[in-house]
Amino acid sequence: MSTSILVLFSVLVNVVFFILHFCVWRFKKNNSPKLGLLLLIFLITYVIFCFSFFVFFNMSIDKHFWLTAPTSFCIFILYLHFYIGMLKSVSLRIMSEIIARNEMNIDISELKKIYSFEKMVEPRLNLLVTNKWLRVKNNKYYCTKLSKNIAFINLLFHKIFRLNITG
Repeated sequence: MSTSILVLFSVLVNVVFFILHFCVWRFKKNNSPKLGLLLLIFLITYVIFCFSFFVFFNMSIDKHFWLTAPTSFCIFILYLHFYIGMLKSVSLRIMSEIIARNEMNIDISELKKIYSFEKMVEPRLNLLVTNKWLRVKNNKYYCTKLSKNIAFINLLFHKIFRLNITG
């Protein structure tokens, strides 16, 4: 069995996991990442694929496991970093707040009502402006074209997983 087939196996396990994750999150109320449930869904997916792979290809566990387990778990961990980052990012939340408003801007007084400003928002706003993710005009913050796209994608994932805006 070639290494590329085993790596493809790991990718397929994670694609099916993502689809199951999507389906489970669509049908349950969800206000947190529920990492234990995500791990359980991943492990069940991996085990089912392993058993079916052993049956169809008549391969021994020791030859299969040492490549697919680390590869599958590595892809899963990368996905978790993406998922938690998308869920908890203060920067993405600020950009989402901006594009969620009709006028597509927000001023500091509104941000102070929502967040702990000095500890959480002010340093993040300065970083976002410095890195050209946000623009400041007349004391109001606006998303740049790139940050609008990223914020829209973030909001799309929030809708897919039925998550409240967090950060």
